[in-house]
Amino acid sequence: MALWVRQFGDICCRYTREETPKNDCPMHTHDVMEIYYFLSGDCTYLIEGTAYRLKPHDLIIKRPLEAHKLIVNSTEVPYERIGITVPIELFDTVCGDAQLTDATMRRPLGTNNRFTADDFGNTLCTDVMAQIVAVAAECETYVPDVPVRGETLFCEEYYEENREDIEKALSLLADERSREVFSGVLEFRRTGRLDVLLQTADTRADVMQEMLHLDSYRVAVDLGAYDGDTARELIGLCPNIKKVIAFEPDRRNYRKLSAYAESEPRVVAINAAAWNENGVICFDDSGNRNAGLYEEGAKRRAEVKALTVDGVCENEAVDFIKYDVEGSEREAIEGSADTIRRHRPDLLISLYHRTEDLHELILQIHELCPEYKLYVRRYPYIPAWDLNLYATVK
Repeated sequence: MALWVRQFGDICCRYTREETPKNDCPMHTHDVMEIYYFLSGDCTYLIEGTAYRLKPHDLIIKRPLEAHKLIVNSTEVPYERIGITVPIELFDTVCGDAQLTDATMRRPLGTNNRFTADDFGNTLCTDVMAQIVAVAAECETYVPDVPVRGETLFCEEYYEENREDIEKALSLLADERSREVFSGVLEFRRTGRLDVLLQTADTRADVMQEMLHLDSYRVAVDLGAYDGDTARELIGLCPNIKKVIAFEPDRRNYRKLSAYAESEPRVVAINAAAWNENGVICFDDSGNRNAGLYEEGAKRRAEVKALTVDGVCENEAVDFIKYDVEGSEREAIEGSADTIRRHRPDLLISLYHRTEDLHELILQIHELCPEYKLYVRRYPYIPAWDLNLYATVK
């Protein structure tokens, strides 16, 4: 069932979620370009004889008259996606003979349709965003915004129900740019306007240097370490760093992190989730960069060790903690409350995984340690992801 549809001339954006999907889609074609973003489900996309077994955050691009159909592998797993249809004339006008047109119109049918979540960690993400911005320069452009985790959507009703907490979080921010970014993201979530979203972004290098006290860090904690990318960055930017304690619960990512730690003695790799108590939790074992706490609809489930930062770092004078734990930030902060109170480390906290994170995590940190100065910055990304809270007492 389509829960969200917007029509802008010949461009259509549609958000669909089916609790019990039907396997009744016939092979068909369109006379427009279709951009398909897969969020959840157990499905295979068949395009001109090529079968793509879908994973969350896969992006499928189909050119006009490219035959395709969706195959539902399990009707017990909710199906969720975003689809955008665009006349090819718009791409021709904006892109001319550029890379995007080449990639879609000149390749053989049924080839190179899919871009995975990991692809968006490289230059492809920049290229795709540049093309979207080019389209936006030619016409009014709207972008659907859905959370990475959880079922809560940001709508006008949600905004009104949470207005008091949202306004309080805004009032706690320490500088004008933070208030601009926070307000801009709110406006984008309410309207979907891409021009509003683009005004909220700052470059990663500038933000890291402006917000963080890199020269003073000796002990850092990296929660959601993936393959060690943040640890590498910290070691390169922090001249006095002695130790990076890196938590990564996903077994596949941990193998990459562990391999890096073997070559870099300052990295301590821990195969565990950051949580508010020690124990075992259920984890989404789908094996992608966005793997996190198990939710209904995930294909694979595994039990993983959960540890608190307070327990692991009991004897460490922590200078910096990064929280990028795919929707479990609240629990990870609860599990590091004593460390925060004792050492007042700089904090970098993802605010975009769950709809409520934007204001609730700001209020949580303020309640935990009112002395923190709170800043919000966002790196370039479409939709409103890579949005972070920076907290410092320095």
